[in-house]
Formats: sequence, structure tokens, C-alpha cells
Amino acid sequence: MKSYSDFTVEGGQDIASHSSRCEGPSLRVIAAPAFKYAHLNPYCSQLYGQLVQMGADVEDFSVLKALRRRFNIVHLHWPEYYIAQKNLLKALLGSFSLILACVWSKSQGAKVVCTVHNALSH
Repeated sequence: MKSYSDFTVEGGQDIASHSSRCEGPSLRVIAAPAFKYAHLNPYCSQLYGQLVQMGADVEDFSVLKALRRRFNIVHLHWPEYYIAQKNLLKALLGSFSLILACVWSKSQGAKVVCTVHNALSH
């Protein structure tokens, strides 16, 4: 089994040296979702469970966590749930807060990753 140190990030830098910019565990990931909706879809919890087994610290995403703490990776699955709201005010607040969290995290050295699962939301 490969460890996360076998993989590289932008510029060819390995993840282990990239993750040394944060204090604490060697790889800190905040993900939307990580474990919160495991009962509805086990994909994310299985993915992040493997990262935890390899020594990473993985937490479920919240805007406040992303703004208050440093992470190496911000991983978003289905960001449309923050943005595509029926109420315009909720859509604007969700969009603004998600963009703010991503821009702030990136300015702190995090890599922001968005996984596209479907071409169209369903």
C-alpha cells in the first residue's frame, strides 16, 4: 500500500514535505463531506478512513473551521450544495462563505481540490 508521501503536489513537491508547513499531524485535511453523511453515501468516509489509517488528520468541512485552523488540503465534493439554494440570500451567503474559506485556506498554504462526481447535479 502506498503512503501519502508517495504522491506529489503541484510543482513536484511530495505531500509529506508540503504538509510540514502545518503543526501537528503530518497531513491535515478538511473535507466536505468527510464522515458526516456516511450513512447516505459511504464513498467519502471510506476515502478519508484510509487517509486516517495512513496517519492523516481528517475533519468535516465547516467555513469556521477553515477560517480558524490551518489545513494542507481543502477537499470539496458537491460544492453546489453551498451555492444552489432556492433562497437568493442563502445562495449568496453560501457562495461568499465557500469562496472566502477557499481563498483564505489557499493563502495559508492549503491546496484546494474539488472532485467532480457528476457532470450535472441531481
